[in-house]
Amino acid sequence: MRVEGRRTEFGPALRVLIADRTMVCFLITVFIMGMATSIIGNYLFLFLHDVLNGSRTLMGLSLTFTVLTEIPFFFFAKMLLNRVGIRGMIVLAHLGYVARVIGYTYLTNAWWVLPIELLHGLTFAAMWAAGVAFANNRAPNGLEATAQGLYTGVYSGM
Repeated sequence: MRVEGRRTEFGPALRVLIADRTMVCFLITVFIMGMATSIIGNYLFLFLHDVLNGSRTLMGLSLTFTVLTEIPFFFFAKMLLNRVGIRGMIVLAHLGYVARVIGYTYLTNAWWVLPIELLHGLTFAAMWAAGVAFANNRAPNGLEATAQGLYTGVYSGM
C-alpha cells in the first residue's frame, strides 16, 4: 500500500485509521449491523421452519426476495447517497433492521416473512454502499482500500 508516494506497512496504516474517533464509532456501528445480518442469515430459516412450520419453497422465495431487493438499491446507491447522505443512509439501514426484527417477532404466518424481506435491500445494499463511501471518504490519502477492507472485515468477518 502507498501513502503519498511512499510504501508503508499495514500495521501503521491500521493504527492511523483506528486513531480516528469517527472511524471507530463507524466501525462499532458496522459491527452491530454485521451481527444483525448474521443473526437474520443464520436463524431466520430455523425460525420459519421450527416455529412457524414454513416450507422450503417459502424459504427459497424469501431468499429470492432478499436478493432481488438489493438490485435497485445498488443501482440507485449514488443517487440515494447524494440525496440523503452517507449518515442518512446508515440511519435508514438501522431503522430497516429495527423494522425487520420487529416484523419477525410478530409473525404468526410464515408467508408474511416475504413483505418483511423486501427491507433487505435497504438493510444490506444501502448500508453496503454507504459504508464503502464512508470508509473511502474518511480514510487518509492512500489508505482508502485499507479502510474499505477494514469495513468489510468488521461487517462480514467479526
